[in-house]
Amino acid sequence: MWGFMKEKKYHHLVRHYIEQETDFHFIKELGVGSYGVAYLLLHSKSGNQYVLKRMKTKHLRKKKLHEKFQQEISMLNEISIPNIPSVYTQGKLQDVPFYIMDFV
Repeated sequence: MWGFMKEKKYHHLVRHYIEQETDFHFIKELGVGSYGVAYLLLHSKSGNQYVLKRMKTKHLRKKKLHEKFQQEISMLNEISIPNIPSVYTQGKLQDVPFYIMDFV
């Protein structure tokens, strides 16, 4: 139950961050994977859709998963192939790593 409450808290934190501190609008949660949560965003200036992916809070102390998350970002930055999303930006929100990528 505690993990669910932490994830809900970070969901609200992400939504607030997107709406108040970026040029994006929060649309919806897309899904939850083994170590991350994905959200659909709309860029207010271009009208393009993007995806914000963040690490689940239960994995914050797992160094190996942090490395995998960063490796995923690095791979997306290095690959330039149609239908593979490009990373728009990355950062941390209260120690939770995230990145925003193209919606494909």
